Amino acid sequence: MMLFRSDKSLTASLPPKRVMYGVEVSKLNVGRFLQVLQAAENLPAMLLEKLFPEQSAEEILIYFKTINKKGLLDLITRLLVVAPKELCRLLSSLLSIPQERLLDADCKDGLTPKELTDLLIAFYEVNDLTDFFGNVRRLKSLGARNFGFSAGSPSEKA
Repeated sequence: MMLFRSDKSLTASLPPKRVMYGVEVSKLNVGRFLQVLQAAENLPAMLLEKLFPEQSAEEILIYFKTINKKGLLDLITRLLVVAPKELCRLLSSLLSIPQERLLDADCKDGLTPKELTDLLIAFYEVNDLTDFFGNVRRLKSLGARNFGFSAGSPSEKA
C-alpha cells in the first residue's frame, strides 16, 4: 500500500485542477479547445457587427476611407464599450464562468479585474499549449516530407 502512495506515475496522467474564486480551472479536452477556437475565430466578425450594425463591407470600407478625427474617436469609444463585453463573453465560455460573474455589476460574487487575470494566468499554466503548437509545426513539416505524393503514388518514406 505504501508503495502506491509514493508512486507519482499513478496520478501523472490526471489533469491538474485548481479552484480559484469559486471557479474550477482545468485542462481543456480537444472538443472544448475546438469550441474556444471557433468562438475566438468569430470574435472579429461579431465586433464588426456590433460596431457597424446592418452595414455592408463596402459601407464599412468607405467609413474607414473617409474617417476624420471625430469619427475615429467615436469608433474607439464604441470599441472600448463593445470589445470588453464580447471578450468577457469569450472568457466566460473559455473558463466556464457564468457571464453574470463577469458582466453583471450587481452580481454579489462577481469577479474583480485582478481575480479574472489571476484565473487567466492559472488557465494558461494548467493548459500550457506550447508543446501542442510545437508538435503541430513538427507534424506540418513531417507531413510535407513524409506524406507527400509523387507521380500519383504515395512517397516511399516511412
